[in-house]
Amino acid sequence: MDKEQLHQLNTLMKAIPLFGKKVGLHNIEMIIALMNDTLPISSYLESVHVIHVTGTNGKGSVCKMLSEIYDAGGYKVGLFTSPHIDVITERVQINNENVSGELFYEAYQCIKSICDALSEKGVEPTFFEWMFSIALYCFCKKELDVLIIEVGIGGRLDTTNVLPQKDLSVITSIGLDHQEILGETLLDIAKEKVGILPKKGRLVIGNINKEAEAVIRQIAVKKEAILCKIQPNDYKIIDFTDKSIDFSVHNKYYNYEYLRLNTCARYQLENASISLMCVYALRYIIPVKKEEVVLGFNQFFWPGRLERIHERIYIDGAHNVLGMTTLLQTLKAVFISEPLDLLLGMKQHKDYSTVIHLLMKSGLFKNIYLVDLSTGNGIEKDLLYSEVIKYTDTVYYIENLADFLRKRLREQGVSVLLATGSLFLTSDIRKIFQEEALHD
Repeated sequence: MDKEQLHQLNTLMKAIPLFGKKVGLHNIEMIIALMNDTLPISSYLESVHVIHVTGTNGKGSVCKMLSEIYDAGGYKVGLFTSPHIDVITERVQINNENVSGELFYEAYQCIKSICDALSEKGVEPTFFEWMFSIALYCFCKKELDVLIIEVGIGGRLDTTNVLPQKDLSVITSIGLDHQEILGETLLDIAKEKVGILPKKGRLVIGNINKEAEAVIRQIAVKKEAILCKIQPNDYKIIDFTDKSIDFSVHNKYYNYEYLRLNTCARYQLENASISLMCVYALRYIIPVKKEEVVLGFNQFFWPGRLERIHERIYIDGAHNVLGMTTLLQTLKAVFISEPLDLLLGMKQHKDYSTVIHLLMKSGLFKNIYLVDLSTGNGIEKDLLYSEVIKYTDTVYYIENLADFLRKRLREQGVSVLLATGSLFLTSDIRKIFQEEALHD
């Protein structure tokens, strides 16, 4: 399938409503029931290995790390994540390659026929329900061994929670985001996320707020679950550059003398710790060798996470308070001696005033540039401006992102530019670099 056909496929998917009536898991349950007329999807989901990952931040990275590790271990691995950065097929991967356009379209046609039939009964599945159904079709059709599934929002009522059995549930982090859906407090959000944990399941958690962790542990006890928590600061950095991190991990469960991540994003070290604990928790169920774990981490790449897209331009999709806090910790370690310029664009309904406060108080940034998201769902530049101007008067509007980037590349001696605030912004920038062949 060529680029034009992929574009047409993307256009077809964009026509599907993003949101619909809240019905919990009812829609996806009906879709799966009807899918059995085409594929043995129900029996497949009862037998396949499943790792189900939620969290305010880090869940996509952990999913990708685990996908790389189990791929290196010789398993046939399915990965479902969201959103996509470059192309829609990126959301459905098989052994870390985007699913083929042909298979994606075959799945789309199957799900379309099902959703058309449901529409006649007044049921209108959402975009995410379509997307997850397409992923399950692809995974079942290819008879994969291991499925690594990222939760969309929350957990308890998320479409992905329809999965009938799970080998492992994972909660990477708990922070304030999507409060309009998940609740206003960390405790509310923790209750929603731990909703992915089945009776007598296994659960791995990252470093989480004490009160939220207490709630998770209480529910885990009620469900007779086995809970493993990562050990704080169990990793030691061996070498750190603007391109990679070499580190070791030692705790009472396992020891790794040398691991490498090809990123300078130090926040990925905690995600690596979570991934290693997952591997440990599944050591008898989905076993892998140490050298396969090493290889998996070395192959890990996750676009839009402190990605060095040009010698002087980095992009990161941090979009909430927790994500921005961890990003700033990394920036202070990487860019010790020079001020940065900031390019900021944010999606609607985000806590932009607190995010901007964190950015401005960090003391890292000299010039601030504000931009609209191409998707049209961004916070208006005027609102961002009204917050930034409280801290600095070196703030500017960007009317044309491509022109701004082209000019930036031509200028000599400019500061390093960090673009952040939304994965949609990172997607916009990656698309410009790809379509216009911008390079060093």
